[in-house]
Amino acid sequence: MSLEGEFITSLGSFINGEPSNHYLQAIKPCKIWFIKKETWWLPYAQHAVLRDFWVRVLEAMVIGYEIRVYQHLAQNAEQRYHYFMKHFPQFVRHVPQKYLASMMGIKPESLSHIRAKLAKRIS
Repeated sequence: MSLEGEFITSLGSFINGEPSNHYLQAIKPCKIWFIKKETWWLPYAQHAVLRDFWVRVLEAMVIGYEIRVYQHLAQNAEQRYHYFMKHFPQFVRHVPQKYLASMMGIKPESLSHIRAKLAKRIS
């Protein structure tokens, strides 16, 4: 999942040079820039700023994966939605419900139920 101006990669595919086990799907018109592994490593080796950037990207990805695994193992759907609303409000505002549900590992119907329940609490 990524919004405008953000970086996204299939890290295993990039590092191992193998086809990715997932795909990107744009929900709005966009430009996608890509770089081949061979093209990346030369400037990476020559510029500390790129190495620092790469480390920050890897750190963010590992932390993101840890959080998602924890949520799927230890939290119910409503708890995952609350976390998502708190930490990724831009997705809640801009991404269609069926994709939000998929990102949280729940069915769109379940997300509708959670949203209706929250709306009742607010009103």
